[in-house]
Amino acid sequence: MKKFLLSSAFVATFAFLAACGDDSSSGPEMESSSSVEAEEDSSSSEETSSSSIVANTSSSLRDVASSSSAVIASSSSANGSSSSIADEVCYGEYGAEYTCVTTKYLNQDMLDTNGYGEFVDTRDKKVYKTVIIGEGTKAQTWMAQNLNYDYNEGIAESHCYSDDDANCDKYGRLYTWSAAMDSAGVFSNDCKGCGYGTVYSAGGTIQGVCPEGWHLPNKAEWDTLFTNVGGEDVAGRMLKSEEGWNDYSESTEGIDSYGFSALPAGYRDYYGDFYKAGLYANFWSSSEYDSKYAYSMYLGYDGEDANLDNSIKYFAFSVRCVQD
Repeated sequence: MKKFLLSSAFVATFAFLAACGDDSSSGPEMESSSSVEAEEDSSSSEETSSSSIVANTSSSLRDVASSSSAVIASSSSANGSSSSIADEVCYGEYGAEYTCVTTKYLNQDMLDTNGYGEFVDTRDKKVYKTVIIGEGTKAQTWMAQNLNYDYNEGIAESHCYSDDDANCDKYGRLYTWSAAMDSAGVFSNDCKGCGYGTVYSAGGTIQGVCPEGWHLPNKAEWDTLFTNVGGEDVAGRMLKSEEGWNDYSESTEGIDSYGFSALPAGYRDYYGDFYKAGLYANFWSSSEYDSKYAYSMYLGYDGEDANLDNSIKYFAFSVRCVQD
């Protein structure tokens, strides 16, 4: 993964904070071995137009209120038009209080042939597409869209890119690692209190900010995904959406062969600045590198590959959940 180097402004600011005796909760420590560059986003935000999705599902949806999420089989009427755009009111059996996350950037052939499943996050009544990638014991069920659940608990924060709600509609929210892990213990005690400056000792899967029945993928689960799509060297092209990325070359364009449809949501740094929408996608894992860094999955507009590397926990990245 490409390493980003901290800007001189970041260094100067940190030096000032350190001189003032700021503690670990106020910002990351300066380290030469793991740093990130904060360049201004060179891409312009894409506007999304509105159109309605008609979603019909089985009668089992009436029972969703009893759990945090419900998985529903796809039907041709639930897929809607291939031009449907996002965060729209869902009709049919869902009712006007439900919101369908955009399908504009999904694999349109899979939409047309019922290649996606669906689930409802009953916490906020958002409806997401799901996709099964892999076979046999390696098969995984992933969200096919970035999580867009508003989680803000103290310093465990989530944000819309550039603080613009329209970008949440398109990209989902950007979560600090502590928010992605639900460090406030809102949904589980899996990682209560974890974050920058601490190392958690919990084993197994971590639900984090994901709905019930889903969890934040660990490093091994990202590795399994790479294997399922042909290996790390080609995983970038296989996982990137066909639309929404800045152009670089035909050899690095996303072909979205498996319906994962990764979007370049960019990231937010500790100081509240946003960078690289249209250029890079970063997704958190639940696996820590050390007390200050955690593993994240990275895709770039200019590469065919996918990478796992460590990123500072204060940064805010996208979240994709995988089913338990």
